[in-house]
Amino acid sequence: LDSVLLFSANNGSVGSELWRSKGTDATTELVMDINSGSPNSEISQMTNFDNKAYFSAIDGVNGRELWVSDGTTAGTHIFMNAATGDKNSNPTQLMATDDKLYFILEDSATGNELWVTDGTNGGTHLLKDIRTGTDGSDIENLTRVRDMIYFTANDGINGAELWKTDGTTSGTSMVTEVATGSVGSNPQLLTLSNDTLFYTAYHPDYGVELWYVFTNCMVGGFESASACVNDSIQFNDLSNALGNTIS
Repeated sequence: LDSVLLFSANNGSVGSELWRSKGTDATTELVMDINSGSPNSEISQMTNFDNKAYFSAIDGVNGRELWVSDGTTAGTHIFMNAATGDKNSNPTQLMATDDKLYFILEDSATGNELWVTDGTNGGTHLLKDIRTGTDGSDIENLTRVRDMIYFTANDGINGAELWKTDGTTSGTSMVTEVATGSVGSNPQLLTLSNDTLFYTAYHPDYGVELWYVFTNCMVGGFESASACVNDSIQFNDLSNALGNTIS
């Protein structure tokens, strides 16, 4: 956070807790004993968003929840108590863009689904119940692509496939169904290179192979954006076995 480093450490007295440092012994100090006494607060998933640190922690009262800190004791507090009492909402996979923070949260009504916040209580909400009901959509591999987030999810109909979101419910959708039906292609190893997102995916005819999608040349329905007209845009596997280009 600017010139302050936040980290988790155990000094032998208060367990593993939140500390801060400006790079010298004199400026290194405990920020807060979140889980009071010797138990650890088990801080994880620490992510810088809007010059604050968001992280998952246990305070011994509210279970594992989403916390926030500006590097001061007064500015360190639970951000969202999604699971009442000592139950856990287990926030994971925190991923920040310029104006939004995405994370996976376990809710009793929807299971594990994708949430988003702008840093305010009013701007924090479930993005989309991708797999309707309490089973959760098994979201993995959150990957930032400019102001978009690409990820894998299972909607209970198409299996695990590649999805994307712009931070709105209407802008959250499946990119493509590589393996038709409920089997799912299970995209993994999402890696962005320039405007191309590479990933591995399963297809019943070819097994697990390397696939790619041009993230800056596509709009909904795999139609070419105006900037890409007259360009050849390929969205099949690298073996070219599936054919299909648009131009």
